[in-house]
Amino acid sequence: MMQERINELLNLIDTQLAMETSDPVTESYKARNLASYAQALKTLLEIKRNTEDRNERL
Repeated sequence: MMQERINELLNLIDTQLAMETSDPVTESYKARNLASYAQALKTLLEIKRNTEDRNERL
């Protein structure tokens, strides 16, 4: 389940990076999306790492 969410975020990031933009409004939208996706990905990876660390200690 966690890996599926991570993969979905990676796909969303890939989609945004592949999007060619020529106007500032779309570029701003793209930048905001990328920042949001990157933050969500960072959070999920931290949760995954912490869960794995906790499971190793048990």
